[in-house]
Amino acid sequence: MTDGKITVRFMSKVDKNGPTVTHVDGLGPCWIWTAARQRDGYGRLAKLTDAKVLEIRTIYAAGGISQQKLGERFGVTQSSISYILSRKNWAHVAA
Repeated sequence: MTDGKITVRFMSKVDKNGPTVTHVDGLGPCWIWTAARQRDGYGRLAKLTDAKVLEIRTIYAAGGISQQKLGERFGVTQSSISYILSRKNWAHVAA
């Protein structure tokens, strides 16, 4: 993924009209992260959503497609697909 695409994805998840800091001169509005967050509260720029993870599991369960092909289709690695299917990652997504 190119830097330009990453920037576009990042900026689509930011609200640049947050509250303005008043105790420091010269600062504008805070940027508020509007997408998924990690457990520590920091933003997460994931390629997948809960819905896509559920779709991956459903497609794989139906058979006829390899983990490699699923990875290519969803823009992630085969090992990411393996972790999704074994619930090492995205365990919170039901089904």
